[in-house]
Amino acid sequence: MKPSPLFTFSRIHPRFFSAILSPPPPPHRRRLHAAVASSAPDTLRYLESFRGLIDSLSKNPRNYKALTALDSFLAQTHIFTPAISVISIDFLSQIKKLQRAKALVLNLKRQGQVSDHFSYGLVLDFLVKDGNFDAVEMVWAEICGPGIRICASDYVMHVSKYGSADEVKRVCRRVLMGGSGRVVWERQSLVSLIGALCNVNECGLAEAVCVEMLNRGIPVDDLSYFVIFQCFCRNGAVIEADNILRKLWESNFLFDICIYGNFLHTLCKSGKLREAKKLFCKLIKNDNGGLEVSKKVVKGGRRAIFQMSCEVPEIMAYEAYFRSLCSAGRINEAENLLKEMMKKRNVIEVCVYGSFITALFLAGRAEDALKFFEVESKKKRTITREDMSRYVIKGLCGDGRVDEALELLRDINRGSKMTTYFSTSLNHILESYWKEGRVDEAERLFYGLQCGSSFVVYDVSNHYKTMINGYCVQGDVSKALGLVNEMVSRKMSVKPTLYSMVIRGLCDCGRLDEGLRCFDAMIGNGNAVSATSWKELLHPLL
Repeated sequence: MKPSPLFTFSRIHPRFFSAILSPPPPPHRRRLHAAVASSAPDTLRYLESFRGLIDSLSKNPRNYKALTALDSFLAQTHIFTPAISVISIDFLSQIKKLQRAKALVLNLKRQGQVSDHFSYGLVLDFLVKDGNFDAVEMVWAEICGPGIRICASDYVMHVSKYGSADEVKRVCRRVLMGGSGRVVWERQSLVSLIGALCNVNECGLAEAVCVEMLNRGIPVDDLSYFVIFQCFCRNGAVIEADNILRKLWESNFLFDICIYGNFLHTLCKSGKLREAKKLFCKLIKNDNGGLEVSKKVVKGGRRAIFQMSCEVPEIMAYEAYFRSLCSAGRINEAENLLKEMMKKRNVIEVCVYGSFITALFLAGRAEDALKFFEVESKKKRTITREDMSRYVIKGLCGDGRVDEALELLRDINRGSKMTTYFSTSLNHILESYWKEGRVDEAERLFYGLQCGSSFVVYDVSNHYKTMINGYCVQGDVSKALGLVNEMVSRKMSVKPTLYSMVIRGLCDCGRLDEGLRCFDAMIGNGNAVSATSWKELLHPLL
């Protein structure tokens, strides 16, 4: 077998390498040395030697021998898989060898090994670490030349749609750096960023993006403000939610039960129960069965929502207040309100029953929840036993009663058609098996789902995720990797979190070369939104 150029180079210049790489490895790199000594794959040899050169140059940037060896390494383009390229670009950026790092980005782009969005992220993360998007665009234009296909707006839109919470926040901070105006933001990309921030409960950053939009002369739509309002309400931030509410009122936004329901939730969550009850009483007092709004000026010094006049149907007000009480754990008040709703013979939605069942389980009253379920499911209503069962199954699993949950699901399965809720209930059972260490039963249920021998479900992607997570926690990374490969072969979407779990597991047990190959697959399949994920996974070992 013909030796690789890297292997040949090492043999021809042993003294040269020993002179550069003579210092003993620090403690945080001993695991990598052990892996190299045991298996010595070319990629790990390369990284070990490359990191030694980086260490030497960080101490003496004008070390001629180290610079010569560095350029010899960089000339071996056959070694540069996407994973090796990313790691090398980061190392080069650390010692300010930006032109060499830029050449690696260009090489990746020319070979078509990564997407344009990923390449743009390399510029943002490594070549322009501390600059704003104006600076990123300048470097990106140098790399792409006249063939630029994406810009800052495209990249922000991409990260907003597919990125993790950390990636979204990282991009947001760059946007908030402002700039000279070189970047012309598309309004939709910043709107998407606001939505992504609110999805990860970063409503303060989302509001800051609104300010940045206004500073740049870009109008902020009412829907964006409403999403931020919902986020503040979820977090129980009453004052901040009230401030956004005033903006919505001034812009003639359509006020309905969604506004009042969210504000009732934040009042209950923040412990302002008297205000919540006062608001509920105001709603049912004004009800005329319609959705009419009386417009007037809202003044400071008092909650905006109490100055507004919007009439909503009584049943909606009851349901919103009831669910808010349940979410705050106010079981007794919720139970009394439910009895009052039933006396009025209102048609109650399944989410109301579900909220009460969930609240009872969380309060440690599992038997009361089961009794309520049995009584209500026997009544002839539009809400069926199947509709309510998913809340009971989730509660039983959370209470450590997975066998009862499975029995209930089998009972439901005998006489009903499959729904998306059915798959969710199965996933709760799988998660409970793993939590209790009942691996064999989890595997039997999972493989039964795959072949359709136990239950028939239309979407098993969440079940794969649960099994992969379980195997990684248990330390059986080979089975986890096998399931990831199976998902890829079945053309199923593999989320970055799954790859991350497997890569971390491979690295933890010293299988670094496999971890790098898995990271290559993650990038090649388009599952790596940006290169920042590699730092968490591999950097501590390198």
